[in-house]
Amino acid sequence: WEVNANGVYTYASPKVRDLLGYEPEEILGRTPSDLMPSDSAERILAIYQKYILHQKPINKMERITRCKDGQLLVLESSGVPFFDELGQLAGYRGIDRDITERKKVEEALQAKTQELDRYFTSSLDLLCIADTDGYFHRLNPEWEKTLGYTLAELESRQLLEFVHPQDVEATVAAIGQLKAQQQVQSFENRYRCKDGSYRWIEWR
Repeated sequence: WEVNANGVYTYASPKVRDLLGYEPEEILGRTPSDLMPSDSAERILAIYQKYILHQKPINKMERITRCKDGQLLVLESSGVPFFDELGQLAGYRGIDRDITERKKVEEALQAKTQELDRYFTSSLDLLCIADTDGYFHRLNPEWEKTLGYTLAELESRQLLEFVHPQDVEATVAAIGQLKAQQQVQSFENRYRCKDGSYRWIEWR
């Protein structure tokens, strides 16, 4: 696409048919904000005016655009300014990419992450995410309350360092089961607290 210094389309490639359902000539004379829902058009117009003011390239600016059939797409716009023979800004030339599916995946992942955050912070059980090399990647606050170590202390050391010496062999065997993608149910071992005492922990 190409827009003039006022943000009006002066060129749209034939690809606009596949992307938005418009013929290229239907785009000419309009602005990107004309194709956007009103609640986001004002915000994007303000951003574009800043680009014009500073005459800087547009780098992966995301915007919602309405297709001819009413469907909404998330487009990622990138463009560079071009100038007339007097060195005055004449407009921008650039491309749009459809990132709608990518945004849906990102939003779904964010929702899952928030769900996991709520689960981790509200549970009274000891919850963890660990790898089969024996390192914690995430722990909920109950670990700190139960063992006395900070979460950073627990996550910075291999978990076997906290296991009672008599339980290390069985713990390594349980980790081996998990590495083989087998479930571990009701496995018990002793963990050393910061004060030197031990707590029995049952794993699932």
